[in-house]
Amino acid sequence: MSETGKQRRSRIQLGYYRKPDAAARRRGRLIVLALVAAGLWIAVAPFWDGRGDTGVRLFQQSRLASRGPLARPHAMWDSTCEACHAPFASINDSRWRPAFVGEPHAADLKCQTCHAGPPHHKSQLERDVPSCAECHSDHRGRDASLLAMADSVCTSCHGDLARHRDPAAGELMTAAKVTKFDIEPAHHPAFTPARDAMGPDSGRILFSHARHMAKGLTTEPKGVTWTFANLDPSDRARYGWATGRDQEAVQLRCDSCHRLDVPGPAAAQAPTTGAAMVPIVYERDCKACHPLAFDAKEPMRRVRHGLKPSEVVEDLRQFYRAQAVLADPVLLGRFVPARPLPGRPQLAASQVERAQQAADERTLVALKRLFGSSSLAGVGADRKLPLGRGGCVECHELKPASRPLVDMAGALELEMKPVIARSTWLESARFNHATHRALECASCHAGVEESSDQSRLILPKPENCVSCHAPATTTNGVSVGGAGVSCVECHRYHDGDDPGRGLGATARRGKLELSVEQFLGGAASPSGGGR
Repeated sequence: MSETGKQRRSRIQLGYYRKPDAAARRRGRLIVLALVAAGLWIAVAPFWDGRGDTGVRLFQQSRLASRGPLARPHAMWDSTCEACHAPFASINDSRWRPAFVGEPHAADLKCQTCHAGPPHHKSQLERDVPSCAECHSDHRGRDASLLAMADSVCTSCHGDLARHRDPAAGELMTAAKVTKFDIEPAHHPAFTPARDAMGPDSGRILFSHARHMAKGLTTEPKGVTWTFANLDPSDRARYGWATGRDQEAVQLRCDSCHRLDVPGPAAAQAPTTGAAMVPIVYERDCKACHPLAFDAKEPMRRVRHGLKPSEVVEDLRQFYRAQAVLADPVLLGRFVPARPLPGRPQLAASQVERAQQAADERTLVALKRLFGSSSLAGVGADRKLPLGRGGCVECHELKPASRPLVDMAGALELEMKPVIARSTWLESARFNHATHRALECASCHAGVEESSDQSRLILPKPENCVSCHAPATTTNGVSVGGAGVSCVECHRYHDGDDPGRGLGATARRGKLELSVEQFLGGAASPSGGGR
């Protein structure tokens, strides 16, 4: 027989839900306990957190929200969140945040307290500029790189660069579309040298790699082979000399002139980090084979390198006039008063004039040897240099306005085109020669040993790079690729309009000057004056 409603009513108390059961009582006790614990934590944690020996993260309020240790450059602020974070403002502007909370890039002001980030380009649209933390992600451990980022951060704009530039910025001087690095021109363009180096080599130095790197180097076409015996003893070792090799032909290599670091503390140039080659210097790299001799009767005399032609004229004049005085000391009499002195013969003016004229004639002959036949027959004429190699025009060019060298008036008007020495040809990318020191130079600079074309820059191509800088794979049983291939492997973001400026540049300094205490405390602004 089924239970009736009256029977069920008498068995079940209708107000049962108003009385807590055992589970509800336990839940209530836990809530009270949690509230008491939270109150105790709020009261105790500030005092506990101030102790330097605390190791319990639970009582380190400043670390409770941390996702992990900061990178090593920021490790000092592991427990000072306010050094980077602003209240109720997302540190990464690209992440979700309520539209009414804070201003875009608010947290960037914290970063710029210590190190400013110059704009990428003047042509950039402000709305597309990412926040600092969008590219420089922290809290990934002590050894994590703050510069490592996904290619998507770069290609979000460079995938279609025209949409992210100010329409009034003018002509686009770089690739309009870059999606990844490989040999496909549609994905990454060929390397382009600096804008002021487009076309012929703007260094204005006449130089042939093929001639200098050929074994049996000669100073003149079909001339006598240049051997170690022709070199000064102090220069022989650096070009490969050894005992018994005096009569062997000199064989130049790339590293005979191009060096990563300058040897010795007394070197003409300071040591480098290897990122770029040390600039070529005449005294160190050229003088051994190209001495600036000017007089066959004075083979050990040299013209100083780096002088203007007018300064060379003055130096030679002084030398030959000194030679005239040594030969005839009476010439010094020109400095005596016009009034004759007792017992002192007066020097005839014509004798002084003849001495000066003789010195000028010898100076002119020396200048012809230094500046060669081009100055005799006009600039742009055949450069056979019949008076011997080693003169100035062997390597340098005269300005078109220079007159033929037939008298001293023409000598005083000689002008040389200035040399433009570059240490970096690819300004928008980074390359470290020291990192690639195990490779042969010709691996990247293909054809350099046969190059005699002065107008051709022998720069690497993307094909040279992707052999290593590509995803690791195996081809015909040989491992290829595996080196870094991300955008930031070669490129930097800030200061794209002036990539040559280093970290110490004024544009990269922080906006504030802080005391040590303010710096370690993560102060957003100094108390008592900044700049």
